[in-house]
Amino acid sequence: MKEDERAKGGGKRAPISKARKRAVGIFISCLGLVLTGSHLISELLEEGSLTGLLEHLAHPPLIFFHCMVFLSIPAFMLTGYFYQKQQKLIENLEERTRELKEAQEQLLKSERLAAIGELAAMVGHDLRNPLQAITNASYVVNELVKKMDFAGEKFSLIPPSLRKEMFDEYTQLTKMMGIIDESTEYANKIVSDLRDFARTKEPELTEVDLESLIQETLSGISIPEKVRASIRPDQALSKLYIDPTQMRRVFTNLTTNAIQAMPNGGELTISTSLKNGFVSIAFQDTGVGIPKEDIEKLFTPLFTRKSKGLGLGLPICKNTVEAHGGSIEVESQEGKGSTFTVKLPVKKGGEANSEEGKHPECG
Repeated sequence: MKEDERAKGGGKRAPISKARKRAVGIFISCLGLVLTGSHLISELLEEGSLTGLLEHLAHPPLIFFHCMVFLSIPAFMLTGYFYQKQQKLIENLEERTRELKEAQEQLLKSERLAAIGELAAMVGHDLRNPLQAITNASYVVNELVKKMDFAGEKFSLIPPSLRKEMFDEYTQLTKMMGIIDESTEYANKIVSDLRDFARTKEPELTEVDLESLIQETLSGISIPEKVRASIRPDQALSKLYIDPTQMRRVFTNLTTNAIQAMPNGGELTISTSLKNGFVSIAFQDTGVGIPKEDIEKLFTPLFTRKSKGLGLGLPICKNTVEAHGGSIEVESQEGKGSTFTVKLPVKKGGEANSEEGKHPECG
């Protein structure tokens, strides 16, 4: 890992480069001295002149030469030792610097998320009351509109030309009230997202049949005719301890995102599996996919590529899943689709058979 980091850094290691140059220089010098001395001694031995050899060895410059040779060997060993120590210190310093930088980035991220959470709580609180007033007023107007009797005797007394004009206005009014109701519902969803992001509630764990919860989630979502949704449950899994309300919202969000990613239709497959004490719920679609540069930003608050929305849906899902002690992962390829996988731990008391289950498909 450290070698990869050094490779990514472009090889900028000035201190290490200088140390290497010094070590190589000393090694070459020592090697040259050893080779020169060895060559001289071998020539003398070939001549068979032991007296000449002793005379050469007794010569002061040669004595000095041999002393330098033997002293250079431990000097070279010490140089290599200190070089390794220096390299280790530099690596430790780089590791500590990297950890400090990561901690600083995490602190800045936490502070930013805290600021967003406070703002979300204030905005959500201030918007809730006027939205409730709009909802109540819309309900009253809708009730009044429903009381208009266009088939009664009073309506028949109105001139035909005026009667048609009144009916057209009634139709237009009904349409406008429908738009108001939809917009109010969408605004309420934004307020709910702001509130849920500002404070994630502690999950209230209860025993839940996971397959039934997924089926209930799908039944509460309007699925286009062009989209075919199926469930592939793992028969080795029966019960799971989760907060059904919170997890239903996670499943709803992931299912809705998958449907929106398939504007021209496609297949949505929700599969479950049990492995290593964790339950995996995978939401796989055959939609447009997600660009690589966006995958790392998906769970960042306020990041979205959609024309409508605040970009809080996936961050809320992530917070909810992590509050359950789990994690959420995503794999995607542009033009082929995406897979969001929720991994939840099997809580103590949950029922899970050890056998591997088949994956029968049910619509």
